[in-house]
Amino acid sequence: AASRAQTPDTLSVASGVSEPAVLSAHARHLTAPPFVQQRTRSNAHADGGRADLLRQERFWRQTVIPSWAEIADAPMVRKLWDQYGVPPNLRKYVWPLALGCQEDEDNGADSFEACLKREQDRCDKMDIKSPGGVNNSEPLGALTFGAARRESIKQDLARMSELEGGKTGALHRQHINQVLLAYCAFRPGVTYVQGMSYLVLMMLWHMGPKEAFQCLCHLLDCDYFHAYLDMDVQQIRFRFKIFNELFRLNLKRLHKHFKNMGLLPDCYLMEWLMCLHSKQLNTNVAARVWDGYLIHGEIYVFQVAIAILSLMQPVLLKGNLNVCIKLLRSKFDKIDEAELINTARLVRVPSAINSSLLTGGAGGAPLLTVRTGTHTGSSSSATQQSLTEPNSRSLTPSRRAAVRKRSPRNRKGEGGAEEREEEAGKQEKEKKEEEEEE
Repeated sequence: AASRAQTPDTLSVASGVSEPAVLSAHARHLTAPPFVQQRTRSNAHADGGRADLLRQERFWRQTVIPSWAEIADAPMVRKLWDQYGVPPNLRKYVWPLALGCQEDEDNGADSFEACLKREQDRCDKMDIKSPGGVNNSEPLGALTFGAARRESIKQDLARMSELEGGKTGALHRQHINQVLLAYCAFRPGVTYVQGMSYLVLMMLWHMGPKEAFQCLCHLLDCDYFHAYLDMDVQQIRFRFKIFNELFRLNLKRLHKHFKNMGLLPDCYLMEWLMCLHSKQLNTNVAARVWDGYLIHGEIYVFQVAIAILSLMQPVLLKGNLNVCIKLLRSKFDKIDEAELINTARLVRVPSAINSSLLTGGAGGAPLLTVRTGTHTGSSSSATQQSLTEPNSRSLTPSRRAAVRKRSPRNRKGEGGAEEREEEAGKQEKEKKEEEEEE
């Protein structure tokens, strides 16, 4: 990656890592373990250092996970997380913690078992043999919408290719179906989007169905995924525009080649972003991308997309339109994990893009200092204002979990109607101003 930075049309600027504004006394004085001090430029997952991996696991088990609330934001933990990723055996513990799943109650109407049973009962109400077609105990529209959504899940599972050769069996597909049905009951108004099954499959590689359901509910509760679940054309176009700008800035030659052929991001980018690259990359590589997403936020998904194009650039530059589309929609089996992560770190991200992502495209100052490709500063007053629920969905998943814990409102959005109305009014006003300027 360092050698490629000297050649034209490749990525050239390393990403910086900003420190959190506030740290607990214990986290501030936490020192790096020996393997981090000795090997700051190596990657334990890449060179297969079994001893280093065991030391990492021991450090996460004994230090990080038991004291997650106190030291998760410590610079050393963030550096370890970003440089090496989460040890594969511990992702079943760290991912739920980073997403805020530890706050969920085991029982109640929104538990995995209750939601799954509620959706199965809804399925039982669909009586195709009756003259009316459905049971009249529930509105026809709701049942029809639910039936269409279940049919979409069934078709998506049928289309799903195995991410890891021979390992995705009938039991996995059954668990994927159960988790998705439970989520349909948890969010009955959400339309199923093709590709959600790959998100669930990635979670099931590391945890059970119950934990996967909790992680899915928290993962999809952000502006990034709401844009795709709600099919918000404006927000989707906004993110495509960000990708195109990063593409032009970092890979000018390939960007010009795509432009001359008429190859738009619409042909390949949607499933990349929606699946967090789980569909195209091998399981181990995709899991490493998830580690980065949980610490950096959605900007990291764009950085990885640019890194993929950078690694495939020699082949793409030689191909015509049909060849390029076929390559971009295929599975990237030959992409090396270390090479992809190192290349993603070199993606240049202007501070204006960070700001626009944090504000949902509305412009203005960033809501919170986030560890992204380039440092985006903010004053202490702006940071304090950002620790409120209306803007928390724009933060990184691990940050959003901390904000949710401090927020006076729960994650279901109960209460705070006045604040939400005021925020909606501001967004509507800003939207009108943007339209007038255009």
